[in-house]
Amino acid sequence: DTPTSQHLSASGRRSDRTEQPVYSARERQRSALLKSSGFAAHRNVSTVCAIHEYFKIEPAVWQLWMRVLEQNCGVVLVLPHRSYRIAAEKALRAEAAKYQETRHNLDLNERIVFLSRSETREGYLSLLRGCDVLADAFGFNAQTTAVDALWSHVPIVTLPS
Repeated sequence: DTPTSQHLSASGRRSDRTEQPVYSARERQRSALLKSSGFAAHRNVSTVCAIHEYFKIEPAVWQLWMRVLEQNCGVVLVLPHRSYRIAAEKALRAEAAKYQETRHNLDLNERIVFLSRSETREGYLSLLRGCDVLADAFGFNAQTTAVDALWSHVPIVTLPS
C-alpha cells in the first residue's frame, strides 16, 4: 500500500519504484537523540528539551512541564543526565510520580528522558538540533543555551523575568 511512482531508468525505460517516506533533518536528529537514550521514538513525538542544571527547575516550573506532558501525549521531556546528580534525577522522577497520582494515573515518567550531555561543542549542538523546542527554566533564563538554541533554529518557550 506504499505509493509508487514511475521513474525513467538510465536506459530510458519506465520502472516502478516504491517511494520512501521523507524525513526532515529535524526528524532524523530527533530520532537519533531519542534512540541514544533507549527511547523508542516514532515520527509523531515532539521533544521538549530542558538542558540546564537541575537547581534551575523550581517547583512551579516542574508542575508546568508535568501539565504539558499530561495534556499532550505526543510530547517527551528531555533533561540532561548528570552522573553526579543521580539523587536529583530520582527526586524529579518521584515528583512526576506524585503529580500523576493526583491526575489520571498516566505514566509520565516513561516520557521523561535523561540524556548524557556531550562534552564536545558539536555533540551539544547536535543534541539541541534534535529538540523541537527548548523549555526555559523561568526565573533563571537560558542565556547562552538560548542563543545556541536559536542559532540551531530551535524555538524557545519562556516567560519574562
